[in-house]
Amino acid sequence: MTITYDVSGGNWNATYELIQNSIMEGRQPSDAFMSHLRRESLVGKATTTARFPIAPTAPAAALTDGVDMSLTAWTPTSTTITAAEVGSLLELTDLAATSSLIDIQRIGRAAGRGVATKIASDVLALGSGFSQSVGATTVDLTEAVFMSAITTLELQDVTGPLFGVLYPEQYSNLVSDIGTTLVQAANGVNPRAETNEWVNTLSDKGMLYSVHLYTSTDVPTANAGADSLGFIAQSGYTIGLVEKWATRGELQRDISMRANEVATTAAVGVGELEDASGVGILSGR
Repeated sequence: MTITYDVSGGNWNATYELIQNSIMEGRQPSDAFMSHLRRESLVGKATTTARFPIAPTAPAAALTDGVDMSLTAWTPTSTTITAAEVGSLLELTDLAATSSLIDIQRIGRAAGRGVATKIASDVLALGSGFSQSVGATTVDLTEAVFMSAITTLELQDVTGPLFGVLYPEQYSNLVSDIGTTLVQAANGVNPRAETNEWVNTLSDKGMLYSVHLYTSTDVPTANAGADSLGFIAQSGYTIGLVEKWATRGELQRDISMRANEVATTAAVGVGELEDASGVGILSGR
């Protein structure tokens, strides 16, 4: 679908595909860690809710030859997550479109980023609900605290794979602390092996102690803004996401306003599935 109209004697064409591509570009910084969520699509289903089954470990006992087995007490549970709409409506007047650097593509990117930030913030806020946490208020994140988070999950028999999301300052403090303990290998070339897979992209920081680590400015504050509360969790198990429809954009013309509007929406829901497989990481903001 192509929309064409005249603005002050000039032609300005905007395509639906252009809007969608711009929105997808805007989503990217906040979408980096979303692949680690347990997803359920509701597309084409007459419901806005999804049930995620939770299967506890089934206990086993010693058996005696010739003696019938007893029924093992085992009770699976489930968690229900409901999708709801989020979105924004942005407007670009004809006068602004022909007199400034702002165009429909930039509006699309801003709208996509806004919706993605809302969803990411909802996901990262779940870290405050984990009953397990490590760290201390107003104190920089250290390697020892990071390791204690991993140990906390190991003590709950969480097998991984693991992913973690930290505020950029948390990550910076962690790297600085590890840097003080780096020791060259015997050949004098290679540093400690756990740092070899680090990458320096905008949000995907690579692997550290077998944790796929990300940074995000959407990590929430804690203690009246004094701290950041990131987390480490089991990939594909700890947090669930339901999606009625993915982020989408639509372009509409408001003739009386002499403007174009970009309506961007998504219908999603997020929730905690398994409390024991996540741990909050608290440190100074």
